[in-house]
Amino acid sequence: MKLTLKQTSQEEAARLAMLEKMNLIRAKRNEGMTTYIVDKFPELKELKSLTFLGSFSWTSKATGERWIRKPFAFNIGAGWVTPSDIARDYIEAKFENKRLKCNKTQWSELVKTRKSQPLYAEPCTLPNAYYLDMTSAYWQLMMLGGWDVDYMPARYLSPRSTVYDFPVPEIKLARNCLVSMGLPSGVNIWVPDYGFAKRTPQKLSVNLVLWGFVQDVFHGVAYDMVNKAGAVYANTDGYIIPNDRMKDADIVAESWGLHFSIRNAGKATVRGAGDYDIGDKIGRRVRTVPRAFSYIVPRHHDWLRSKVKFWSKRIRLDLKNVSLQIEDIETDLEDRQ
Repeated sequence: MKLTLKQTSQEEAARLAMLEKMNLIRAKRNEGMTTYIVDKFPELKELKSLTFLGSFSWTSKATGERWIRKPFAFNIGAGWVTPSDIARDYIEAKFENKRLKCNKTQWSELVKTRKSQPLYAEPCTLPNAYYLDMTSAYWQLMMLGGWDVDYMPARYLSPRSTVYDFPVPEIKLARNCLVSMGLPSGVNIWVPDYGFAKRTPQKLSVNLVLWGFVQDVFHGVAYDMVNKAGAVYANTDGYIIPNDRMKDADIVAESWGLHFSIRNAGKATVRGAGDYDIGDKIGRRVRTVPRAFSYIVPRHHDWLRSKVKFWSKRIRLDLKNVSLQIEDIETDLEDRQ
Protein backbone atom coordinates (compact mmCIF):
# COMPACT_ATOMS: atom_id res chain seq x y z
CA MET A 1 0.00 0.00 0.00
CA LYS A 2 1.38 3.42 -0.95
CA LEU A 3 1.15 5.91 1.91
CA THR A 4 -0.11 9.40 1.34
CA LEU A 5 1.26 12.30 3.34
CA LYS A 6 -2.11 12.66 5.08
CA GLN A 7 -2.13 9.00 6.16
CA THR A 8 1.46 9.18 7.36
CA SER A 9 0.81 12.34 9.36
CA GLN A 10 -2.31 10.90 10.99
CA GLU A 11 -0.57 7.66 11.96
CA GLU A 12 2.50 9.50 13.22
CA ALA A 13 0.28 11.70 15.35
CA ALA A 14 -1.52 8.62 16.71
CA ARG A 15 1.78 6.97 17.64
CA LEU A 16 3.05 10.13 19.31
CA ALA A 17 -0.18 10.44 21.31
CA MET A 18 0.04 6.78 22.34
CA LEU A 19 3.68 7.15 23.37
CA GLU A 20 2.73 10.09 25.59
CA LYS A 21 -0.03 8.09 27.29
CA MET A 22 2.29 5.11 27.79
CA ASN A 23 5.00 7.30 29.30
CA LEU A 24 2.53 8.79 31.79
CA ILE A 25 1.59 5.25 32.88
CA ARG A 26 5.25 4.20 33.11
CA ALA A 27 6.28 7.32 35.05
CA LYS A 28 3.65 6.52 37.66
CA ARG A 29 4.76 2.88 37.87
CA ASN A 30 8.41 3.88 38.23
CA GLU A 31 7.78 6.26 41.13
CA GLY A 32 10.05 5.36 44.04
CA MET A 33 11.86 2.68 42.03
CA THR A 34 15.60 2.53 41.33
CA THR A 35 16.46 0.63 38.16
CA TYR A 36 19.79 -1.04 37.49
CA ILE A 37 20.86 -2.14 34.01
CA VAL A 38 22.92 -5.29 34.50
CA ASP A 39 24.71 -7.95 32.48
CA LYS A 40 23.36 -10.63 34.80
CA PHE A 41 20.91 -10.76 37.69
CA PRO A 42 22.13 -10.66 41.33
CA GLU A 43 22.82 -13.88 43.21
CA LEU A 44 19.66 -15.09 44.93
CA LYS A 45 21.44 -15.12 48.30
CA GLU A 46 21.98 -11.37 47.93
CA LEU A 47 18.24 -10.67 47.79
CA LYS A 48 16.95 -9.64 51.22
CA SER A 49 13.26 -9.22 50.40
CA LEU A 50 10.52 -10.84 48.35
CA THR A 51 11.54 -10.48 44.69
CA PHE A 52 9.59 -11.11 41.49
CA LEU A 53 11.73 -13.05 39.02
CA GLY A 54 10.96 -12.37 35.35
CA SER A 55 12.77 -13.26 32.16
CA PHE A 56 13.72 -9.66 31.42
CA SER A 57 13.80 -8.14 34.90
CA TRP A 58 13.70 -8.82 38.64
CA THR A 59 11.77 -6.50 40.96
CA SER A 60 11.72 -5.99 44.72
CA LYS A 61 8.85 -3.71 45.66
CA ALA A 62 9.88 -3.71 49.31
CA THR A 63 13.26 -2.14 48.58
CA GLY A 64 12.17 -0.22 45.49
CA GLU A 65 14.80 -1.90 43.33
CA ARG A 66 14.63 -3.33 39.86
CA TRP A 67 17.24 -5.09 37.76
CA ILE A 68 16.88 -5.25 33.97
CA ARG A 69 19.19 -7.37 31.86
CA LYS A 70 21.10 -5.20 29.43
CA PRO A 71 19.86 -6.71 26.13
CA PHE A 72 16.25 -6.11 27.20
CA ALA A 73 16.50 -2.53 28.50
CA PHE A 74 14.94 0.29 26.47
CA ASN A 75 14.26 3.92 27.29
CA ILE A 76 11.38 5.28 25.25
CA GLY A 77 10.85 8.42 27.30
CA ALA A 78 9.92 7.68 30.92
CA GLY A 79 12.76 5.57 32.23
CA TRP A 80 14.01 2.08 31.54
CA VAL A 81 11.50 -0.52 30.40
CA THR A 82 11.49 -4.12 29.17
CA PRO A 83 9.66 -5.46 26.10
CA SER A 84 6.87 -6.78 28.32
CA ASP A 85 6.59 -3.36 30.02
CA ILE A 86 6.09 -1.75 26.62
CA ALA A 87 3.39 -4.25 25.67
CA ARG A 88 1.63 -3.95 29.05
CA ASP A 89 1.68 -0.13 28.98
CA TYR A 90 0.36 -0.09 25.40
CA ILE A 91 -2.54 -2.40 26.23
CA GLU A 92 -3.43 -0.35 29.32
CA ALA A 93 -3.20 2.97 27.46
CA LYS A 94 -5.23 1.76 24.47
CA PHE A 95 -7.94 -0.24 26.22
CA GLU A 96 -7.98 1.61 29.58
CA ASN A 97 -8.04 -1.55 31.72
CA LYS A 98 -11.20 -2.86 30.09
CA ARG A 99 -11.39 -6.63 29.99
CA LEU A 100 -12.13 -8.14 26.59
CA LYS A 101 -15.43 -9.97 26.37
CA CYS A 102 -15.49 -13.62 25.36
CA ASN A 103 -18.80 -15.39 24.73
CA LYS A 104 -19.55 -18.97 25.75
CA THR A 105 -18.95 -20.39 22.28
CA GLN A 106 -15.58 -18.67 21.99
CA TRP A 107 -14.69 -19.94 25.45
CA SER A 108 -15.49 -23.51 24.43
CA GLU A 109 -13.73 -23.35 21.07
CA LEU A 110 -10.70 -21.16 21.78
CA VAL A 111 -10.05 -21.06 25.51
CA LYS A 112 -11.04 -24.49 26.77
CA THR A 113 -9.30 -26.21 23.83
CA ARG A 114 -6.23 -23.98 23.68
CA LYS A 115 -3.53 -25.05 21.22
CA SER A 116 0.22 -24.82 21.25
CA GLN A 117 2.27 -24.04 18.15
CA PRO A 118 2.36 -26.54 15.25
CA LEU A 119 5.37 -28.84 15.00
CA TYR A 120 6.15 -31.35 12.27
CA ALA A 121 9.30 -33.32 11.42
CA GLU A 122 9.87 -35.85 8.66
CA PRO A 123 13.41 -37.22 9.06
CA CYS A 124 15.29 -36.99 5.77
CA THR A 125 18.20 -35.35 3.99
CA LEU A 126 17.63 -32.97 1.08
CA PRO A 127 20.52 -31.85 -1.15
CA ASN A 128 18.94 -28.45 -1.67
CA ALA A 129 16.17 -26.89 0.41
CA TYR A 130 14.95 -23.57 1.80
CA TYR A 131 13.89 -22.48 5.26
CA LEU A 132 10.84 -20.31 4.68
CA ASP A 133 9.71 -18.02 7.47
CA MET A 134 6.50 -16.05 7.97
CA THR A 135 7.87 -12.52 8.27
CA SER A 136 7.15 -10.93 11.67
CA ALA A 137 4.38 -13.48 12.12
CA TYR A 138 2.74 -12.20 15.32
CA TRP A 139 2.95 -8.62 14.09
CA GLN A 140 1.39 -9.44 10.71
CA LEU A 141 -1.57 -11.15 12.35
CA MET A 142 -2.09 -8.32 14.84
CA MET A 143 -2.02 -5.80 11.99
CA LEU A 144 -4.60 -7.95 10.25
CA GLY A 145 -7.01 -8.38 13.15
CA GLY A 146 -5.98 -5.95 15.86
CA TRP A 147 -5.06 -6.95 19.41
CA ASP A 148 -8.75 -7.23 20.26
CA VAL A 149 -9.71 -9.28 17.19
CA ASP A 150 -13.15 -10.87 17.34
CA TYR A 151 -12.77 -14.44 16.11
CA MET A 152 -14.87 -17.55 16.07
CA PRO A 153 -13.76 -20.48 13.86
CA ALA A 154 -15.99 -21.03 10.80
CA ARG A 155 -18.26 -18.15 11.83
CA TYR A 156 -16.51 -14.78 11.86
CA LEU A 157 -13.16 -12.98 11.79
CA SER A 158 -13.71 -9.32 12.56
CA PRO A 159 -10.97 -6.76 13.15
CA ARG A 160 -11.91 -4.35 15.93
CA SER A 161 -8.93 -2.01 16.02
CA THR A 162 -5.47 -1.51 14.53
CA VAL A 163 -1.98 -1.60 16.01
CA TYR A 164 -0.68 1.23 13.83
CA ASP A 165 -0.54 3.43 16.92
CA PHE A 166 2.00 1.09 18.57
CA PRO A 167 4.91 3.54 18.91
CA VAL A 168 7.90 1.18 18.72
CA PRO A 169 7.14 -1.55 16.14
CA GLU A 170 10.83 -2.20 15.47
CA ILE A 171 11.30 -3.68 18.94
CA LYS A 172 10.43 -7.24 17.97
CA LEU A 173 10.22 -8.63 21.50
CA ALA A 174 7.77 -5.91 22.49
CA ARG A 175 5.57 -6.76 19.50
CA ASN A 176 5.64 -10.46 20.36
CA CYS A 177 4.81 -9.72 23.99
CA LEU A 178 1.51 -8.24 22.85
CA VAL A 179 0.47 -11.80 21.97
CA SER A 180 2.23 -13.76 24.72
CA MET A 181 0.89 -11.43 27.43
CA GLY A 182 -2.58 -12.62 26.49
CA LEU A 183 -1.79 -15.98 28.06
CA PRO A 184 -2.59 -16.50 31.75
CA SER A 185 0.67 -17.29 33.50
CA GLY A 186 2.27 -17.41 36.90
CA VAL A 187 5.17 -15.36 38.24
CA ASN A 188 8.17 -16.88 39.99
CA ILE A 189 9.01 -15.31 43.33
CA TRP A 190 12.06 -15.56 45.53
CA VAL A 191 11.27 -15.46 49.26
CA PRO A 192 14.31 -15.14 51.56
CA ASP A 193 14.63 -17.95 54.12
CA TYR A 194 12.07 -19.95 52.17
CA GLY A 195 13.00 -20.29 48.52
CA PHE A 196 10.99 -20.24 45.33
CA ALA A 197 7.25 -19.68 45.18
CA LYS A 198 4.78 -18.98 42.42
CA ARG A 199 1.98 -16.47 42.19
CA THR A 200 -0.72 -16.14 39.54
CA PRO A 201 -1.63 -12.46 39.32
CA GLN A 202 -4.91 -11.12 37.95
CA LYS A 203 -4.05 -9.95 34.43
CA LEU A 204 -6.22 -7.48 32.56
CA SER A 205 -4.29 -8.36 29.42
CA VAL A 206 -5.54 -11.97 29.16
CA ASN A 207 -6.65 -12.46 25.56
CA LEU A 208 -7.01 -16.09 24.54
CA VAL A 209 -9.14 -15.20 21.51
CA LEU A 210 -6.09 -13.54 19.93
CA TRP A 211 -3.94 -16.54 20.88
CA GLY A 212 -6.50 -18.91 19.37
CA PHE A 213 -6.66 -16.93 16.14
CA VAL A 214 -2.86 -16.81 15.79
CA GLN A 215 -2.46 -20.52 16.47
CA ASP A 216 -5.25 -21.45 14.05
CA VAL A 217 -3.46 -19.49 11.31
CA PHE A 218 -0.13 -21.14 12.17
CA HIS A 219 -1.70 -24.61 12.07
CA GLY A 220 -3.57 -23.86 8.84
CA VAL A 221 -0.47 -22.58 7.06
CA ALA A 222 1.63 -25.49 8.37
CA TYR A 223 -0.99 -27.95 7.10
CA ASP A 224 -0.88 -26.39 3.64
CA MET A 225 2.92 -26.20 3.54
CA VAL A 226 3.20 -29.90 4.42
CA ASN A 227 0.38 -31.18 2.21
CA LYS A 228 0.59 -28.78 -0.72
CA ALA A 229 4.27 -27.78 -0.79
CA GLY A 230 6.00 -30.89 0.57
CA ALA A 231 7.45 -29.28 3.71
CA VAL A 232 9.56 -31.79 5.66
CA TYR A 233 9.73 -29.61 8.76
CA ALA A 234 7.41 -27.05 10.31
CA ASN A 235 7.72 -25.23 13.61
CA THR A 236 5.37 -22.37 14.52
CA ASP A 237 5.89 -20.06 11.51
CA GLY A 238 8.93 -21.64 9.79
CA TYR A 239 9.12 -24.41 7.20
CA ILE A 240 11.80 -26.42 5.40
CA ILE A 241 10.77 -26.77 1.74
CA PRO A 242 12.49 -28.91 -0.92
CA ASN A 243 13.99 -26.83 -3.70
CA ASP A 244 11.69 -28.29 -6.36
CA ARG A 245 8.55 -27.39 -4.33
CA MET A 246 9.22 -23.70 -3.80
CA LYS A 247 6.70 -22.70 -6.47
CA ASP A 248 4.09 -24.65 -4.54
CA ALA A 249 5.14 -22.85 -1.35
CA ASP A 250 4.72 -19.51 -3.13
CA ILE A 251 1.19 -20.53 -4.12
CA VAL A 252 0.40 -21.42 -0.49
CA ALA A 253 1.79 -18.08 0.72
CA GLU A 254 -0.24 -16.19 -1.88
CA SER A 255 -3.41 -18.08 -0.95
CA TRP A 256 -3.14 -16.78 2.64
CA GLY A 257 -2.10 -13.25 1.64
CA LEU A 258 0.71 -13.29 4.19
CA HIS A 259 4.33 -12.22 3.80
CA PHE A 260 7.14 -14.79 3.86
CA SER A 261 10.92 -14.63 3.51
CA ILE A 262 13.79 -17.09 3.06
CA ARG A 263 15.84 -17.39 6.25
CA ASN A 264 18.33 -20.03 5.10
CA ALA A 265 19.11 -22.33 2.19
CA GLY A 266 21.31 -25.28 1.28
CA LYS A 267 21.60 -28.92 2.23
CA ALA A 268 19.03 -29.87 4.87
CA THR A 269 18.95 -32.74 7.33
CA VAL A 270 15.91 -33.26 9.55
CA ARG A 271 16.38 -35.61 12.51
CA GLY A 272 13.28 -34.83 14.53
CA ALA A 273 11.34 -32.13 16.36
CA GLY A 274 13.59 -29.14 16.99
CA ASP A 275 16.58 -30.97 15.53
CA TYR A 276 17.69 -30.10 11.99
CA ASP A 277 20.51 -28.58 9.93
CA ILE A 278 20.07 -26.37 6.89
CA GLY A 279 22.72 -24.36 5.09
CA ASP A 280 25.01 -22.77 7.66
CA LYS A 281 22.59 -23.39 10.54
CA ILE A 282 23.64 -26.40 12.59
CA GLY A 283 21.03 -27.81 14.98
CA ARG A 284 21.43 -29.40 18.38
CA ARG A 285 21.98 -32.90 16.94
CA VAL A 286 20.54 -34.49 20.06
CA ARG A 287 19.20 -37.59 18.31
CA THR A 288 21.22 -40.59 17.22
CA VAL A 289 18.06 -42.22 15.88
CA PRO A 290 15.83 -39.98 13.71
CA ARG A 291 12.25 -39.69 14.91
CA ALA A 292 9.23 -38.38 13.05
CA PHE A 293 6.82 -36.05 14.82
CA SER A 294 3.53 -34.46 13.84
CA TYR A 295 1.36 -31.99 15.72
CA ILE A 296 -0.66 -30.02 13.18
CA VAL A 297 -4.32 -29.52 14.05
CA PRO A 298 -5.99 -27.29 11.44
CA ARG A 299 -9.43 -25.96 12.26
CA HIS A 300 -11.74 -24.93 9.40
CA HIS A 301 -8.60 -23.85 7.59
CA ASP A 302 -10.21 -23.44 4.14
CA TRP A 303 -12.66 -20.94 5.63
CA LEU A 304 -9.90 -19.29 7.67
CA ARG A 305 -7.58 -19.02 4.65
CA SER A 306 -10.20 -17.06 2.70
CA LYS A 307 -10.86 -14.71 5.62
CA VAL A 308 -7.17 -14.08 6.29
CA LYS A 309 -6.61 -13.45 2.58
CA PHE A 310 -9.47 -10.91 2.56
CA TRP A 311 -8.20 -8.99 5.61
CA SER A 312 -4.52 -9.19 4.62
CA LYS A 313 -4.98 -5.80 2.93
CA ARG A 314 -4.57 -4.34 6.44
CA ILE A 315 -0.98 -5.62 6.72
CA ARG A 316 1.89 -3.16 6.32
CA LEU A 317 5.43 -4.06 7.30
CA ASP A 318 6.94 -0.63 6.66
CA LEU A 319 6.13 1.06 9.97
CA LYS A 320 9.03 2.64 11.87
CA ASN A 321 9.49 3.67 15.48
CA VAL A 322 8.12 7.07 16.36
CA SER A 323 10.60 9.76 17.48
CA LEU A 324 13.21 7.19 18.52
CA GLN A 325 15.19 4.71 16.44
CA ILE A 326 16.61 1.45 17.78
CA GLU A 327 20.14 2.74 17.18
CA ASP A 328 19.40 5.75 19.38
CA ILE A 329 18.11 3.52 22.17
CA GLU A 330 21.23 1.34 22.07
CA THR A 331 23.53 4.39 22.01
CA ASP A 332 21.68 5.88 24.95
CA LEU A 333 22.12 2.64 26.85
CA GLU A 334 25.86 2.56 26.15
CA ASP A 335 26.25 6.18 27.26
CA ARG A 336 24.67 5.41 30.65
CA GLN A 337 26.84 2.41 31.55
